[in-house]
This record gives sequence, C-alpha cells and structure tokens, in this order.
Amino acid sequence: MHLIIFFLVIVCVSVLAGPPVVEVVANVRGKKFPIRAETVGEFSQEVEALCGLESRNQNVLFRGKVLDPAKRLADLGIGEGAVLNVLKGKKARAPKPMPLPQEE
Repeated sequence: MHLIIFFLVIVCVSVLAGPPVVEVVANVRGKKFPIRAETVGEFSQEVEALCGLESRNQNVLFRGKVLDPAKRLADLGIGEGAVLNVLKGKKARAPKPMPLPQEE
C-alpha cells in the first residue's frame, strides 16, 4: 500500500513540476552563452535577446543536424550542458527533387 502511495506522489510531482527546462550552451560566432529553454524555438528567442540575431534567421544545430523549432530539447536527447551551435542564415529548406532523366 505504501508503495502505491509513493508511486502516486512521484507521478503527481513530476506532472506538477512542469515541462523539462534544459540548461544548454549557445555557441554564437564563437561566443558561449548559457541558456535555459524547453524548446528549440524558446532557445532561439533567448539567443535573439542576447545577441540580436533574429530567431527567424537562425539555424540551430546539434551534432551537425538542423533542429526543428517546435521540438523539445529533452525529446531530441539534448541534456544539461549540451552545446548548440547557432548559424546566421536563412532557414534550411528541403532539397529540390532531382529531375528524372528523359528517355530519347
């Protein structure tokens, strides 16, 4: 019985604790900034506030991959102290499809 109550308390505390905010490091033009955020979009907004680089003009990379602003950092496997690289530029686009070779 005590084990069930303990389990319920743990579940309630984790739900009430809110979304997982992760403290990461932003690497912007070689300068490092500590940032606390839940999502990639929130991270970009914090970078904009600190560096003036508009979030819509940022490419946020982790381990060489461009991150989706709607994704949560924790869901992407990004933990405390991870370094996210921020590059200035237009958002990455999907590559154009290759034209099919035409038969003669």
